[in-house]
Amino acid sequence: ESRGKENVLSWLLQMTTQIKSWDNKHPITIGWSSPEAAENLASEVDFVSFHYYQEPAEFIDAFHQLKSKILDKPIVLQEYGYSSYDGIWNAYLGSEKDQANYYQEMQNHLEKEAIPYVLWTLYDFETVPNAVVGKLPWRKTNQKHFGLIDTDNNHKAAYIVLKKK
Repeated sequence: ESRGKENVLSWLLQMTTQIKSWDNKHPITIGWSSPEAAENLASEVDFVSFHYYQEPAEFIDAFHQLKSKILDKPIVLQEYGYSSYDGIWNAYLGSEKDQANYYQEMQNHLEKEAIPYVLWTLYDFETVPNAVVGKLPWRKTNQKHFGLIDTDNNHKAAYIVLKKK
């Protein structure tokens, strides 16, 4: 929103054209922020990819809506996850148990639908640069806790869920 949809789409179209002129051997994609956004420029990429950080219960509907519009390309869930941060900046709503439950539910959907995926992220972060999510502590602090392994190298419950898969 801060850059304007038309500016972003124009820039991405220019980039896909340039990349293809430099390298026509490797597939390209755009990592869209949501399934709804992933419809943009689908004809310009080799496979469609998107991020998902919403409720697992809503994932299948969102995925099927995208799939109904993208008939001729593979679709990849390029990034998904859940923060285990349980402090004030997350209204005490997160926990390692909630994170594990999120991954369990998402994995059930992904396996049932045979959706290729990549999760975010293996390790928690000790610091998150302002350039990543800005200066606001409720954004930065939450970002530090998406890992399956904490900053002391302890495996979280979500790690165990995914290790079984």
